[in-house]
Amino acid sequence: KVTLPVGKSYDVAFSGKIANVLKWTAETPQLYTLLLTLKDTNGRVVEVTSHKIGFRAIEIKDGQLFVNGKKIFIKGVNLHEFNTEKGQVVDEAVMMRNLKLMKELNINAVRTSHYPQPPLWYKLCDQYGLYLVDENNLESHGLGYGPDNVSNFPEWHAAHMDRVMRLVERDKNHASVIIWSLGNEASNGKAFFDLYDWVKARDNGRPVQYEQAYQRDRNTDIICHMYPSWENMLRDAKKDLGRPYIMCEYAHAMGNSMGNFQDYWDLMRSSKNMQGGFIWEWYNHGFKTKDEQGRPYWAFGGDLGGYGKMNSDNFCMDGIISPDQQYIPHTLIVKKVYQNILFEAKDLKNGLLTVVNDYTFTSLTPTTHTFTWVLLKNGEKAAEGTFDVTIPAHSKKDVVLPLPAIAKEDGVEYFLHVFANTKKADAFLPAGFEVAKGEFALASNAYFADKANPLKANPLKVDAAAVDAATVDAATVDAKGAQTATTAVPLEIDDTDNRATVKSGTLSYVFSTRDGQPLLEMKQDGRNVFDELPTLNFWRAPTDNEFGENAQIRLRLWDAAGQNVIYTYKGKQTVGGAVSFDYQAKLRGIEAVVDLTYTVRPDGSLAVQANYKALSDDLPEMMRFGMIMTLSGEFS
Repeated sequence: KVTLPVGKSYDVAFSGKIANVLKWTAETPQLYTLLLTLKDTNGRVVEVTSHKIGFRAIEIKDGQLFVNGKKIFIKGVNLHEFNTEKGQVVDEAVMMRNLKLMKELNINAVRTSHYPQPPLWYKLCDQYGLYLVDENNLESHGLGYGPDNVSNFPEWHAAHMDRVMRLVERDKNHASVIIWSLGNEASNGKAFFDLYDWVKARDNGRPVQYEQAYQRDRNTDIICHMYPSWENMLRDAKKDLGRPYIMCEYAHAMGNSMGNFQDYWDLMRSSKNMQGGFIWEWYNHGFKTKDEQGRPYWAFGGDLGGYGKMNSDNFCMDGIISPDQQYIPHTLIVKKVYQNILFEAKDLKNGLLTVVNDYTFTSLTPTTHTFTWVLLKNGEKAAEGTFDVTIPAHSKKDVVLPLPAIAKEDGVEYFLHVFANTKKADAFLPAGFEVAKGEFALASNAYFADKANPLKANPLKVDAAAVDAATVDAATVDAKGAQTATTAVPLEIDDTDNRATVKSGTLSYVFSTRDGQPLLEMKQDGRNVFDELPTLNFWRAPTDNEFGENAQIRLRLWDAAGQNVIYTYKGKQTVGGAVSFDYQAKLRGIEAVVDLTYTVRPDGSLAVQANYKALSDDLPEMMRFGMIMTLSGEFS
């Protein structure tokens, strides 16, 4: 009972104990309903309110983030408010679709970049289970960094404090909020130290993070770097950093991206303090429109009449899903790397496989998941089966699969595919939904072995000092009547006027036996196979992220490298019915050479081996190394 003075507020503290409480986590979002009833002195109800609450403990111990006493991995993504139909008006349907996709992709955490989001989002995350880093609506990097940033200006101090106070007071009762973020890209200064101190005093049950504190300043409980370099991550992974290391932004998902995503997680799993991060970002932000021919496309940047106005080109198209909340190509990379069931090859020859339960609070049992395996022989199903397994959370177990006996066979390769699927439907995933998979090449694989090639037994010389190497192995020509050699016919070789002609049935090659150009001609039935002969190539179109690092400028040296080559003829050799021609390619103006060997095999097929050797340590990274060619229209 309390006495409330008229027109005054009054804080009331109360407590209770719940036996065997069901604990809230993103995997097990157990909620209770707190019902508060206000009665007058006569026992009449004046007001009733309620709130869904979850019981969980968020701690940092020994430099690691724990939920309910267990270390977790943050498999996160950054989320901007967006609705391709209604701009930034995000309704429940959009939120529920996002939640469904996140559950499908094994995402367990969201950073509310860079502001608090609608209250409904927090209720849904409480209900369905997502960890939230709740970010203060504070970003001022446009006003400067360093000592002259506005957090050090007294006239801006109250505005800083007001924003974080409103954030915490509004969202403090949500179980899904496990970390407070002081803001984004606003340098560091007095106001941010005061923000940190106020939040820690107001809520001692959650960590506070701020990216701009780096590993230097006291006002962050978590090292939450933004796009750290790979070299710095390798360095930090070896240390005991004393604080959790959870990247607030990483794996910039712009354009053709996410190819190195597995590397991040292999490294983080080797570290004591690294516990994941938040991909930048969730959405490609585009609006559907049509071009002059009526074809639909996603508009961004200078589209929609904004070409002459300030814009950031396609910098808003940097997500892992489309504007209308559909998968795009690199979406599936996220699902694979973030999966909570992992498979490791232990002794595949004897069918021994390790299944890792990467869930923190969920056991794997025959009632939760089904497991299947398929053995492929040259892409065709050779055997298949199912298995059950029971594995407690955050542990692993070996299983033996009844694989058939496999003998090494030239021209044959085997791949083992393993799948985990849901056994029962839940709010988002249907029964039978694939949540994890693995693929393993068997050690006996010899798909590229070639009995007809004597060079396998008598290998050509290879420069062991080569810094990098790539082999372009041209398959036997087989199009529109081209020869497919199944039996070896002795090659016909004619050396005349610094040219060597090699014939195999209806196939013929002409090689230069002097300095200049290596392969001069390849014909099938008297018709040119190539419109453009194979030439060295060191370039490809830059990706969007590479434009961000100016790779199109820094690495431009390699663009024309394949067109500026000095070829030196090194000689010819014949081994076991095959003939090979050796050349050295000197890249004009670049301190590097490529040793080339063209081999016409007894069956008439052509193999090209290219060994690259850098002659300097200060060459820029290559975009690509290989050969490029154009088939004649008759064979394309």
